[in-house]
Amino acid sequence: MSQLIIPEPAWQIVYNDTDVTSHLEDSVTEVTYTEEVGGKANCIEIRIDDSLRVWQNIETSKLQGASIALSIGYAGAPLVPCGTFQFDERALEGPPDIFIIRAIQAPIGKPLRTRNTVAYEGVTLKQLAGQIAARHSLTSVSDAVSPDVTLQRVTQNREEDLAFLARIASEHGYEVQVRNDQLIFYSRLALETASISAMIVRTNLTRFRLIDQILGNKTYAGAEVRYFDPRTKALVHGSATDSTTQSSDTLKVTCRCESSQHAALKASSHLHRCNRKKCMTELDLPGTMQYRAGQRVQISGWGTFDLNDYLVQRARHRLSREGYRTALTLETNVQQSGPTGGTQKVVSDVVSDNES
Repeated sequence: MSQLIIPEPAWQIVYNDTDVTSHLEDSVTEVTYTEEVGGKANCIEIRIDDSLRVWQNIETSKLQGASIALSIGYAGAPLVPCGTFQFDERALEGPPDIFIIRAIQAPIGKPLRTRNTVAYEGVTLKQLAGQIAARHSLTSVSDAVSPDVTLQRVTQNREEDLAFLARIASEHGYEVQVRNDQLIFYSRLALETASISAMIVRTNLTRFRLIDQILGNKTYAGAEVRYFDPRTKALVHGSATDSTTQSSDTLKVTCRCESSQHAALKASSHLHRCNRKKCMTELDLPGTMQYRAGQRVQISGWGTFDLNDYLVQRARHRLSREGYRTALTLETNVQQSGPTGGTQKVVSDVVSDNES
């Protein structure tokens, strides 16, 4: 009888351009790489056996500004690069003493976490992303923003640049992420309408959790956004619908809008954010970089749950002395009709409308 060979996890750590893998392989107990769709930066965590209390006596200043490049995979096979990360946090747990290094995928030396107050006037979404990228000497990478509405005025009030841009992006159905020296601004809808790139089969998993919420998670058939423009004395209105939900409720939002087109875009974004979490799936499988955050996938082996298609919202890769595991968090891929309507009403119409 042939003996089952279990592949051995392998990783490579390059610290400030120096390969330190051989120096750490006996003391590192666990390496975790996490990537996620949205404003959160990709991150790594390295757990080190510090029973000799060496690492906990290293001054924080010697770690600050450090760059850590990580690659993961299996012994005897090419490792997959995860990227270069900036030291962010250290921690200590015990007993036994475990020293923890956490790092995020962000440009070295860029003050993206500095709180700023800035007023932007007459900029499109794409231009806003470009201005923030230029401020930090980053390359702005964005797909076609449609519609690329012009914001007459938007204020960043004591917010971190990345957090501010992520907030504005989310309000309009977009996501933002910093990877190395690039600021990536992309459409959530573009991710969810991309071609299905993988099938996840039940027999390949060791653990799963699927939740399809009917009442616990509020969903809506449509959304309406209204904003009374004090300059034009008119009510700006826009709407969006979702034909995939059985709900008959309408989400009503009041927020600043520049035009009916802008209101329709915001309505679509609000509706999508509420409805996309209707079905949440958590899967645990043997370690693989085949599935990445932002992928559109299907699943097989779970009955009617298979009728949905999903977006990989988060992928977490954990390598330890016990093996290499990948944990995926999937969200239902919501198919919406998108922004519709969008009209302006004069103030007299608003006054006579009880919903105003």
